[in-house]
Amino acid sequence: MHELTTVELTKKFQKKTAVQGVSFTLTNGVCGLLGENGAGKTTLMRMLCGLLAPDGGQVLCDGEQIARLGGGYRRLLGYLPQSFGYYPNYSALRFLRYMAALKALPKTYADARIEELLALTGLSDDRDRKLKTFSGGMLRRVGIAQALLNDPQILILDEPTAGLDPKERVRFRNLLSSLGRNRIILLSTHIVSDLESIADHILMMQKGCLTASGSIPEILSVGKGYVWECRVSEREAAELEQTHVIANLRSQGDGVCMRIISREPPATGAVPAEPALEDAWLYVLNNEQNEEGGD
Repeated sequence: MHELTTVELTKKFQKKTAVQGVSFTLTNGVCGLLGENGAGKTTLMRMLCGLLAPDGGQVLCDGEQIARLGGGYRRLLGYLPQSFGYYPNYSALRFLRYMAALKALPKTYADARIEELLALTGLSDDRDRKLKTFSGGMLRRVGIAQALLNDPQILILDEPTAGLDPKERVRFRNLLSSLGRNRIILLSTHIVSDLESIADHILMMQKGCLTASGSIPEILSVGKGYVWECRVSEREAAELEQTHVIANLRSQGDGVCMRIISREPPATGAVPAEPALEDAWLYVLNNEQNEEGGD
């Protein structure tokens, strides 16, 4: 089992600090990385892959700096960026053979591995179709197949479920859950529900900083006592939307059922609710913003 560690990892672009003092350790399992656009997730992942050099801190694999490990680290690594490049006129089979050659995989191993991955990702029947005819979900499956070609022990995925329909997302989640049993998987996403059922650990980033880290139960405990449910009139609902963080809102008859993130009961008759991962994320996000604003 491998261990991937960051120590006070920092990256700046001119005057902007994209990642600031981020430290964590990952072992086998699925780790979800949550953050708004611009939170520094992609920059962090690119440093973990060795594609960007940090301005401060270190990335360590089994206690060694990844820059010193060189090719040894790259052989452990699989990476799926948010937008991966491909040749639209290549078939899925030809593209995977091309990627295997770039990774210097022996042909006999590569051919067998490609067959295995086409089956694993449900693309066997589409192997000879050109990639330009593939749906977004099919292209993401090609992307995960290329990331897995070298049977990586560290798999880093940037927004892998973006643009997928619900069926494709469930399929992808199940695949990642099975893969996470014997490797490190770091998964960045905006879709919190994609993590709740498969993640062993959660990292939350806001403006380049790590704002929360822990197992699902540990993260849920952060939001405990700050999630409320109530049923109010449409007028009251409109007022609450202006003053509170609303996790969910549903019209019901002549009223509105609301799920609200708040330190105090937000309305008469509001009752405490058990937090879900999205609730905890909204609480952490709002709490950080309030602290910055001096509230």
